[in-house]
Amino acid sequence: GGDAGGGDGGGATGPIRVSVHDYQGAPQAGHPVFLHDPAGQLLADTETDADGFATFEDVAGGTVTAVDSFGGFRSWFGSKPGDDLAVGRPDPAPPVHDATVTVTLPGPHPGATHYEIAWGCIRNNVTDPSVPQTFSVVDDCASYPRLDLLALAFDVQAGDLVAFAQQWVDPLEDGNHVVEIFNWDTSFSTAQFTLENTPADISQVSAVVDIGSWSEQGDATVSEGSGGTIAFEYPQTFQRQRHIVSSGFADAGFTSHTWVSSSPPSNVNLDLTDGLIPHVVEVAVDAKDPLRPRVSWALAHEGAQADRVTVRLSWVSGGDTTSWSMVVPPDLTDVQVPALPGSIAGAPTAAVTYQTPSVELEAASYLDGYDDARNIIDVPSSVSTYTEAQSYSGLGI
Repeated sequence: GGDAGGGDGGGATGPIRVSVHDYQGAPQAGHPVFLHDPAGQLLADTETDADGFATFEDVAGGTVTAVDSFGGFRSWFGSKPGDDLAVGRPDPAPPVHDATVTVTLPGPHPGATHYEIAWGCIRNNVTDPSVPQTFSVVDDCASYPRLDLLALAFDVQAGDLVAFAQQWVDPLEDGNHVVEIFNWDTSFSTAQFTLENTPADISQVSAVVDIGSWSEQGDATVSEGSGGTIAFEYPQTFQRQRHIVSSGFADAGFTSHTWVSSSPPSNVNLDLTDGLIPHVVEVAVDAKDPLRPRVSWALAHEGAQADRVTVRLSWVSGGDTTSWSMVVPPDLTDVQVPALPGSIAGAPTAAVTYQTPSVELEAASYLDGYDDARNIIDVPSSVSTYTEAQSYSGLGI
């Protein structure tokens, strides 16, 4: 609760640095930054410099709060000496490109009625696989200086993948690139999940295989203590791309396993007793102290611990909405916002109306628990991370 998330109260001391940038990568100067003790009382305050940075020197830790570029608040509970905390994108915005790609597919494939050309987060529908297709390349979804193109043939739209092809544009530069794909491929590999020790409140488990812009989901119906298998076929030649295998979204929890390799494991054992992160089933905000509201949440059952918890609370005052995002240690089930000076614009007052809070439990496969996860309240574009999150919103006052 309000007494959680501070430093150890003694022992080692050192600096804690905070950077504040907007979502275009521009540093935000003059933004207030606060350090609170474990009880939420103010220990020190400062402002970001011209480069968007602020540092608390020689401190034991605590809860760090910064004002973001939108006038909202971001807090890290349990911060320690040596932490380098970031709001917004601390690296420059990616350059703007003006590229197009013209793709010629091998033509229709027997058994396929729907076709797509994909890269990154883009999926383009192809109306006629016999006609060259030209697409604009969106910067946010392209991996400059190389573009990995996937040609996908489905039996029906949103149906089963029956054939595929892969091609690269390297280097990807401004202007138009012409790509001709000569053959459809039908070579598939198999990945299988073996389920073990399913809890009593789990009736179905789903697993997902993501390979580039293509993904496949399978489901298994289970009962208490029973096992089961979920099998997938995926395009064999996609093994040159990154493989992400996340699994276990279920009625009352989730678990996540990620591999990045040229050859993903063919069989994965999932022990749901040890690996299931429980769902959040109830969230409430207690505004008895309107300046320091407390958010609490309940879990569906005991289970594995998330890497971190993110709590988001918003309120309305004078027609304006302000939000407060808090990165919280995963062993907590309630948290109280720290005390802010009354002179800070947008800070909670006795007149605000609190909106529905949300709580996200996160399993971050590339982060080493809370010590790493608390530093990334907004993931910089230069950080490679993959996170599965389950959230719940509810209101009770």
